[in-house]
Amino acid sequence: MNYPLLPQERLPQSESQDRLRRCREQLRLLPQKVAGLLVFSPLNIYYFSGTLGSGLLWIPIEGQEVLLIRRGLERALSESSLQSIVPFRSYGDISALCKDAGSPLPQDKGSAVAVEMTGLSWSQAELFTSRIGDLQYIAGDSALKMTRMLKSAWEINKMRQAGKLHEYCLCQELPKRIHTGMSEWEIATIVHSLLLEQGHCGFVRTTSPNYAELEAICIGETGLYPNSQDRPLGVRGMHPATPTLGDRATVWNKDQLLVVDALFSWEGYCTDKTQCYWGGNTQPPDSVLRAQACCKTIQQEAAAMLKPDTLPSQIWTMAQEMAAQNGYEDNFMGAGRDRARFLGHGIGLEMDEFPALAARFDMPLVAGMTLAIEPKIALAGIGMVGVEETFLVTPSGGESLTGDGAGIISVA
Repeated sequence: MNYPLLPQERLPQSESQDRLRRCREQLRLLPQKVAGLLVFSPLNIYYFSGTLGSGLLWIPIEGQEVLLIRRGLERALSESSLQSIVPFRSYGDISALCKDAGSPLPQDKGSAVAVEMTGLSWSQAELFTSRIGDLQYIAGDSALKMTRMLKSAWEINKMRQAGKLHEYCLCQELPKRIHTGMSEWEIATIVHSLLLEQGHCGFVRTTSPNYAELEAICIGETGLYPNSQDRPLGVRGMHPATPTLGDRATVWNKDQLLVVDALFSWEGYCTDKTQCYWGGNTQPPDSVLRAQACCKTIQQEAAAMLKPDTLPSQIWTMAQEMAAQNGYEDNFMGAGRDRARFLGHGIGLEMDEFPALAARFDMPLVAGMTLAIEPKIALAGIGMVGVEETFLVTPSGGESLTGDGAGIISVA
């Protein structure tokens, strides 16, 4: 049966070509000379082509890129502006198809090509290399990271829209829809529904294989729950098989902390934001307000440092020093042995992009990067306080895309 392909927004051809140009620049900086890059993951194929393709993309250093599609050829032709899009069935077909398209793979024995090594499983990689000639394969993942970390005006506009809706949902609308007496699960269903109402796509991609991020809803000390994910907020979640959203048995009571750590994805591009709420029309205790104020100050100082040429590691060092000066050295960015060792992370098509605000990240920031900054402090018997906003690196410092934060919102 043939279904009509309705028109949708296309990745602009100029956008696609600029990304390919910048990727080729990064490939030329690899330690070894390569003939081009083979891209396998659907998301990176989308980044360059505008279609979430099932197949691979060949980006030669010189010549025209070739998108090889295993399934959904008509969809790829409808969505992508690339000039060379061809069907294939087997990895053994690739060399001939690229040659026929005018952009052959290198033919000399031992010639080097860069490969997106995280885009294939071990078994798939063995199958691929067995079907292609005697080439030398060089990791090209760093070139992809470096290309994607800089956002164009087109991408930033999508993230601005995500951030605007994100702030509305968590700071303006959600306090009207939740109340004490609800469980984490009940609050999670309201949060997710609210985000969907405003255009959120329903999930957010991460760099971890086979993992999509949903909201984290934590009441009281569930925010300190032992964590298997690299994040400061501990999330008990629904079940050991699905440690996300919230627990059905944990109920929000008066004078208790609620933390909502949520992402908003608008047309593929996401922002990250954390908002704290206090149960009842009372003011949180001084210990909570003091820790929250420390987190906000750290975030403000970090945002001021989001300028070109600042080293991410410098921002991490500053944050650690400020936390220690305020007495939070041992409970900054989490509880116990699973504390997070970063202050923030790059964000865009995936939640956890390059770079991280962490030790040994010594490549200077560049205008156009987008990062989430999320200082948090673990308080025994209370939970995890903190803030998180998504920022754009600019010459004058970080510009928040998700608002300035509303402090701790009291909800009856």
